[in-house]
Amino acid sequence: MKKILVLACMLIVTMVFATANSASANGVVFYQNINYGGTATQPIPPGCYTLSQLQGFGFVNDWASSVQTNGYTVVMYANDNFGGQSWTLSANTPDFTKLSPNANDCISSVQIYKAGSGAVFYQNANYGGTATQPIPPGSYTLNQLQAYGFVNDWASSVKLNSGYSIIMYADDNFEGQSWTLTASNANFTTLSPNANDTVSSCTIYASGTNPATACQTVYPIVLSHGMGYTAGGLLGIGYWYNIPSTLTSNGANVFISNQTAMASTADRAAQLKTFVQQVLATTGASKVNIIGHSQGGLDARYMISNLGMAPYVASLTTVCSPNRGSSVADVLLGLNQDLGGWIADLTTDVYTWLFGGQQNSLAAAQYLSVSYMTNTFNPNTPNMSGVYYQSWSATIDFPCILDKTIFIASGALLYFYEGDNDGLVSTWSAPWGAYRGNQGGSVLGCGVSHVNMCDQFLGVTPYFDCLGFYVSMVNGLKSAGF
Repeated sequence: MKKILVLACMLIVTMVFATANSASANGVVFYQNINYGGTATQPIPPGCYTLSQLQGFGFVNDWASSVQTNGYTVVMYANDNFGGQSWTLSANTPDFTKLSPNANDCISSVQIYKAGSGAVFYQNANYGGTATQPIPPGSYTLNQLQAYGFVNDWASSVKLNSGYSIIMYADDNFEGQSWTLTASNANFTTLSPNANDTVSSCTIYASGTNPATACQTVYPIVLSHGMGYTAGGLLGIGYWYNIPSTLTSNGANVFISNQTAMASTADRAAQLKTFVQQVLATTGASKVNIIGHSQGGLDARYMISNLGMAPYVASLTTVCSPNRGSSVADVLLGLNQDLGGWIADLTTDVYTWLFGGQQNSLAAAQYLSVSYMTNTFNPNTPNMSGVYYQSWSATIDFPCILDKTIFIASGALLYFYEGDNDGLVSTWSAPWGAYRGNQGGSVLGCGVSHVNMCDQFLGVTPYFDCLGFYVSMVNGLKSAGF
């Protein structure tokens, strides 16, 4: 009898360890203490993760002391956004203090990839000079490639692991002259035309598969625009500019909604519902993924929670949406009745002339006030079970160039009441659901404005890779099974 009990206990222990190992094998696991002790993260699958993205797996900044790589290679960085000192590990490491230099309680961002997959670029021919880190399969804009040590117009040779192919592009965002390689190439000058010091973006994929699938989600993508514009825009300038075409070229099935430019969130949500129903009927899909910029995100939230559309939405991504209201709306509504009414009437008249239809700027502002969002909208618009919610914000560093200068007044007002902001929405108001972080761009570009986040003006977003941001976002939805 004792032998049976012992065997049973051994079997249970074996099953427990097998289950744990099976779970951890799905990705890399970081631990708070050395020797895999203390709090552990959830398994983190292959990918590039900034600090805010890592935090979604239970990671804490400057906290990790050991890691189980579980067959993957991990590149750890001391700074966020893949900056500072780095350490590359391809085996379980029980004590970060043993690394050189000491990596204990230092990690802020990581890159994880499957060993033996992907590509390595070299600065010189014949695989000489500086090399990038191994780049796993995927579609990479210039900004994304730079995280692996790639330099624009710099590569002269590339090594491909067996079973992989690559499409290299002369321009960023998968544009311009392209070259497709199915094996390593030691000298780009031998390609026709010459590709030496020319490559700016690329797609790496398993040979025999369709490379243009980085954004091929299970469900169609619906882009829901914000206040003050329509999908068609003016003079043929679309609200989202190059975002729809870029997502489409990467495999996404994209549809662009068209709400009234100036109207209440409830009215715009009803219009969005009709549009989503048309998309479902056209595609035969059971659900959609919605990406909403500014008020477009609130339209989607209202539609999902209050118009019976939760069963038909897989995910909602809000980009710079005033989920807690805007002090700009509060100030405008707080003006004396005569002046406030005059401004509202004038704005309504202008937008009616530009876009036609029934425009109502006063109703639009009322729905965006902090008091309304806090006391009415949010309590009556809860997140719905079965829908994945995520969000991003953006910030202007200093209004020093055109697309930022138009937000001098509103940005200053918002900063006074709410803190850092993109000119129209603050980092306090934008987060909703899983907050994926802030897009700050570069000081050289003076940060990222509200309009930069929808690829305006005219696709010029200084020192911010807007198109790459959306490709990465939708690729994340694809990876999550949406």
